[in-house]
Amino acid sequence: MEEEDVIMKLIRELMAAVKNWIRAIVRSEIGEETEVPVDPKPVDPVDPETPLPPKCDEGPEIREISVFGSRQVVVTFHGKNVFVSELKIKNKNGRLIHEEKVRHTSNVVTLNLLEDLHDEEYTLEFKATSCTGFDSQAFPGPKQACKETGTITEIKLL
Repeated sequence: MEEEDVIMKLIRELMAAVKNWIRAIVRSEIGEETEVPVDPKPVDPVDPETPLPPKCDEGPEIREISVFGSRQVVVTFHGKNVFVSELKIKNKNGRLIHEEKVRHTSNVVTLNLLEDLHDEEYTLEFKATSCTGFDSQAFPGPKQACKETGTITEIKLL
């Protein structure tokens, strides 16, 4: 291993340790008990030098997905220490329709889409990033949702 490689590896390890130390200080300031990890594990599979955040205490668990019109999806979830997440909506062929990083202020997230949802099945993927956790759930497009629930999902004023 060359000197530059060793230096870069040590810098990554130092950065990971500092990140965990700062995270522990922040958590203690907001009243959460925590310990500074000596040997942070598990690691990110894409970048093994970067430790993953701790496992979520609970969740994330998608509780409800509501579709309003063709461009708004409201997600209700449950999770403890789920403060930041990445949400993705994919169509039935796996094509990414919407992706959004969210800093949560409640357990309800409103996604305003740039692309219309059509009459097909979609999947919502909910990945916690402030802690390690994941959930996904299928949901119908707007017309299917109306047929299944018997509720009005879109009102147009004339």
